[in-house]
Amino acid sequence: MCPPSTSRTCRDAPRQALTGEAWRVGTMAADRSGDALSDACGLDGASEPLLSGVLANGLGYVCASRPGTRTVYAELTVKAGLRHEPEGQNGVAHMVEHVVGRQTAKYDDPGFRRATDCIGAQLNAGVKWEWTSYHVTALAPYLEESLDLLREMVAYSRILPADVETQRRIVLEEIAQTADSPDMLLLQRVAAALYPDHPLGRPICGTPESVASLTLGQIEQFYRRHYLPNNAVVTLVGDCDSDRLCAAAEHAFAGWAAGPVPDIVGEVTERMLLNQAVVVVAVPVVGEADPDSPAIELLAWVLGGGPGSPLWETLRESRGLAYRLGCIHRAISDAGFVVAYCGVKRQNVDLAVAEMKEVLTSRPVELGTDRVRGAIAGLLTRFALETQTNAGYGAYLARHAASGDVSAGRRRWALLATATPEALEAVRARHLRPERCVVAKVLPLRGLSGLAGGLRMLWRVRHR
Repeated sequence: MCPPSTSRTCRDAPRQALTGEAWRVGTMAADRSGDALSDACGLDGASEPLLSGVLANGLGYVCASRPGTRTVYAELTVKAGLRHEPEGQNGVAHMVEHVVGRQTAKYDDPGFRRATDCIGAQLNAGVKWEWTSYHVTALAPYLEESLDLLREMVAYSRILPADVETQRRIVLEEIAQTADSPDMLLLQRVAAALYPDHPLGRPICGTPESVASLTLGQIEQFYRRHYLPNNAVVTLVGDCDSDRLCAAAEHAFAGWAAGPVPDIVGEVTERMLLNQAVVVVAVPVVGEADPDSPAIELLAWVLGGGPGSPLWETLRESRGLAYRLGCIHRAISDAGFVVAYCGVKRQNVDLAVAEMKEVLTSRPVELGTDRVRGAIAGLLTRFALETQTNAGYGAYLARHAASGDVSAGRRRWALLATATPEALEAVRARHLRPERCVVAKVLPLRGLSGLAGGLRMLWRVRHR
């Protein structure tokens, strides 16, 4: 357990002093009559029940004690992502993420960085479709100091014109870097094809044109409208008892004032200087709130998640078309997609696309009990690896807390554990249909035009 911090007194605050009701989310009881797999579905990651609640200003909190880990992880998640951007302001959420914390009510720019260095903290942030997250990892004795940095960054930033222009140049470089990555480019093109004329179909970083046109007023307005305690949740995980974690959260964020929360298919081809073509077949599916979502995630693993899956057997083991391949499922609250991908020679692109479409949507697949249970075990293995650290487990909790239901993850595992071959077949027929497929390809440049294009790309990289 971490020693008390000498700079804060909230450690001694009585538990009942926490504003708002807190409740314990009971740990899922494993079925002891079952086997190790059903027991594993009770994976929790915390040494004691989660403690969660809402402060008087509307800020949600989730706390999980993990004794012996020696660090604390804190994440402040704001519901201000890509889908919240106003029309004509693509990239504004990402620009806000870049400029906050440069100047705050308490720190100037070098002062904030020095305060971070003084406690050896690792501070970072990122923008997603539905939220922006700010997170810090530090040694456990620096819990309160870490939350002080997080609060200043998110709640009390001052956005100055000079900082906006500096970060604008950095973001433009980030966009250029993304354009040189076939994987990132494909994801952007798939999203644009799946969600045309919708914020979810736009690039998170924005485009060079949209970022260049963002004004200081637009950036400030997005920050003021969305960065509110009643539009956010803080997640704390680490080597402190849960009561102290919650008391520290209240001490850090109770003074943050609340405010009104704002309301809230085709084929694409790109050409790049590559040795291989990169191919994606995507199918839009329902979001996490839909009862079919856990089964869709399981289906993605069954179809292409492991070396014994139909996608691997077809593209790699039988035909020898690809070395890198896989199938993934991604979802937010009300939207999602399943993506099969591979890297192949240019002359094998059409064959790979046809095979991936068939594996995803129509080819008969042996969905026996052993295959389904193996897929569940594969997902559990991935989950265990991703949540071994405080940062990994904290990010997992924060994602569900931001959706308003920290228990959703446990219920999802319970549904996965009871999946049957018949249920997966029915879900596949409902959601993975051939006519819904979107194909995206990044092809190698060819001929004289390819040579000219390649030289232009090399010049751009050299002179960046």
